[in-house]
Amino acid sequence: MNNKQETFITGYGVLCAAGENRQAMLTCIKQNRTGIGRIHRFDTQGLAHNVGALAVNFEAYVADNYEMDLASQYAIHAVEEALTHADLVLGEVDNTRVAFILGNANCGMFSLIESIKGKHQKGFKFYPPHQIATDVSRHFGIQGPIMTFTSACTASSSAIAFAKQLIENDQADVVIAGGADALSELVYGGFQSVQSLSPEPCAPYSEKMGLSLGEGAGFLVFESAQHINKRGGAARYQLLATGSSLDAHHATAPNPEGDGVRRALLQTLSFAPVTASNIEYVNSHGTGTPANDGAELNGIQTAIGTQAMQKTWVSSSKSYFGHTLGAAGAVELISTLVSQDDGLLPATLGVDSVRPCCKEYQLVTNQPRPHVVDVFAVTNSAFGGHNTSMLLSHQEKPIPSQSLQPVYLLTATSLCDEKVYLARENKTDGFSEFNLKKQFPSLFQRRTPNVTQFALGACQFALQDSELDLTQLPLAEFAAYYANPIGSSETLNKNLASFCEGIAELKSTHFPNTVVNATLGQLALGFGFKNSATCVSDLGNDFLHALWSATLDMREGRSRYAMVCGSQDDTALSKQVWAAHQFNADIGHFASAALLATSAVLPAGYQPLAEIIEFIQINDTQQPNSLDKLLKAHARKLSRVGNIVLSAHHDSAFGAIAASLDCHLPQAQLIKYQPQCVPRHSTELAVQALMHALNTPTNNTELDQTLLLSVNLAGSMTGCILRTVRK
Repeated sequence: MNNKQETFITGYGVLCAAGENRQAMLTCIKQNRTGIGRIHRFDTQGLAHNVGALAVNFEAYVADNYEMDLASQYAIHAVEEALTHADLVLGEVDNTRVAFILGNANCGMFSLIESIKGKHQKGFKFYPPHQIATDVSRHFGIQGPIMTFTSACTASSSAIAFAKQLIENDQADVVIAGGADALSELVYGGFQSVQSLSPEPCAPYSEKMGLSLGEGAGFLVFESAQHINKRGGAARYQLLATGSSLDAHHATAPNPEGDGVRRALLQTLSFAPVTASNIEYVNSHGTGTPANDGAELNGIQTAIGTQAMQKTWVSSSKSYFGHTLGAAGAVELISTLVSQDDGLLPATLGVDSVRPCCKEYQLVTNQPRPHVVDVFAVTNSAFGGHNTSMLLSHQEKPIPSQSLQPVYLLTATSLCDEKVYLARENKTDGFSEFNLKKQFPSLFQRRTPNVTQFALGACQFALQDSELDLTQLPLAEFAAYYANPIGSSETLNKNLASFCEGIAELKSTHFPNTVVNATLGQLALGFGFKNSATCVSDLGNDFLHALWSATLDMREGRSRYAMVCGSQDDTALSKQVWAAHQFNADIGHFASAALLATSAVLPAGYQPLAEIIEFIQINDTQQPNSLDKLLKAHARKLSRVGNIVLSAHHDSAFGAIAASLDCHLPQAQLIKYQPQCVPRHSTELAVQALMHALNTPTNNTELDQTLLLSVNLAGSMTGCILRTVRK
């Protein structure tokens, strides 16, 4: 049994159109004032509307020379406030036990567009979303785990869910988690192209339909009770449980019955120490679009029951600060917290008449409602049909102990233009050219980007290679995790070409596929995956991060099977991005990889490839003291490691890491993994290093584990401990 650490919020900070701090946001809420207004940052000529929610004091963040993306600057501002609110000085705690988890939807798009317009030359370096996490974590000297979730509008709630898992599994004492996004004209014009925007400030649930785009950052400080007591801090709220799901319905439209919302909230409740009847308030995603509001409310009601719903207040905070995209979950949670700090429930502004599909619910409209609740929820949904929910409480509630499940790797595949490697069969099959339409026609759809086609192909090969009866696999119960560092650069190139002709020329057929998690939605549609899910990005370790997230979910029993997939393309744009990170990206092909993992009881006689034991991470390998501290702290977990497979995108990382490994793991053989032909996509490099680890025996029954270490382009190192079990 695992006695979980309870997870508490000790501080929060925010920057958005409703204010540049918590107090400003509260004032906006109490005055029934919206921060949504006319957009003057960029030219909207030719568009039907130019209403949005820009962060206050935007000019202060772009006045200086560019040293990081605008979203990074927003995040630093919000994190500083969150730390002050928590009365936490990072220099006084072990920085290897502090984690930073980012949610982001649109990458460094603001910087990329500024570079394309010739205003500065650093946009290509700032474009990968994990660069935002790297810049912010280095600013604060954080040396523990850092991860970037890119599941569009559920990104920051996914980040918060992972923060909880790090605390519960004693992998961090402090986790700073939330989201940041900066609005660019490419994103604004893209939403116009799919006819989602409102000509006036959004008013969810009302007959005035349409969303208002926003931007900003919201971050929260999460700590274990043990760490709070040790430093003499104060817990403000408890994060009780989280959940997620996939609709498997449509690339951009939610399930019309809200079924994905229902399943995410039910999963949350199944891990919570409270019941549905305890929920007194829900801050819903509430975009104001025709497809979202009624479906979401119906999904919430079917999850908690009609009787409970009649006693539950509901509102959407987006009418104050717009839809902040990757920051939405965190900013909306913070709007609830600052309101509750003052004894209020935030309202939905501008509601003159309620839509028929929303009339039966207890909506807080037009002005905040004086009411203190104990248990409340936040729900979010995203392109690709991804749904999340979070459950919180004012009062401490003990989390019951839980039996953790072992997680096994069943198979892994690596796919490129001309061949696929199948780990279970330990063989390579070649073909003249991979073609999804010809090889797996049931998975093919028109206008599907190549990164998605290769991802679908890799997953299908993995399922076939598993040697399990596919007709008996519960695909609807599968969890799905997707990894990609920058999304589909092929689609972004098309979008940019349209943008150069004018913002009004952006195509609705291109825009939805520019978000990184578009492929996650296509995996759900192609295979019917509906369970837990998320999308992650990194500068080279994204595939291992997706596997890490999947492993934690399966150990908790959220799913029995998980498909973990990563894919990348090769275009002029992606070459520019990687060249800005001093990485030779003249690759010349598309690539994907997929693996199937399980926590289920396997058929008699079936041998998995390996058992996944543990993950470790250090933010900056150039800090030898931090690396030594990390390895020393994990000495017990690493005591059975017989082989270390070390892979890095830059050779300069090997020396210091090897010296530290030799000191702390003298019993292990160090293997420097270098692919036979370079360069490689980061997805290929990580997965092929994993294959190499699986196929390298330890030759020692007492040292039966392999430590796979991968160092990304920023020098951050992620490790996965594997125990090979197949003979």
